[in-house]
Amino acid sequence: MDAQQLVIDALPLAANIARNISRRVPSYVDPRDLRQEACLGLLDAALRYDAAKGVPFQAFARRRISGAVLDGLRREDHLSRHMRDQINADGTEVPPPIQLTDPDKIVGRHALPEDYAAQAERDRLVADAIDTLPERLRVVLRAHYFDGKFMREIGGELGVSDGRVSHLHCRALNLLREYFEMLGVTSLAEVRP
Repeated sequence: MDAQQLVIDALPLAANIARNISRRVPSYVDPRDLRQEACLGLLDAALRYDAAKGVPFQAFARRRISGAVLDGLRREDHLSRHMRDQINADGTEVPPPIQLTDPDKIVGRHALPEDYAAQAERDRLVADAIDTLPERLRVVLRAHYFDGKFMREIGGELGVSDGRVSHLHCRALNLLREYFEMLGVTSLAEVRP
């Protein structure tokens, strides 16, 4: 039997595994994501299946599908495995991930509209300031502050040592400081729209 037919025949199995796992995860996990991971696991199982080994495909696929769904959950988890183990050991409730793109959903945070506007203005000022820097310095700041990369990673991408990246980082911050002084901004906390 070819891989395509194996996938078609086992689609209900993948859907069932995804549904069973979705009952055991927090409500903010999208069941469609679980079904997608299950289908990818099924496809992987169909491509790796060897009938000559005598294992029924359904049994072989079940482990691959479950593993793919669990791997997907771990990959998208907002907590580290250590933190999740600690929370499970304590028996406390797992906090949902914070959606930084929608400030109204941040638990316990009620800010005034002018505070959001002030933050947007500060973000705009910083972005404008970064745009004035030479390209290499812009790359360092964006990689470090926006992409969360370490100096060693940035150095690998730029082909320089992490010490050189630290030097570029320091130079970029000094140029930003000079830029803001030129604008008369001594503290971003004071910026208002």
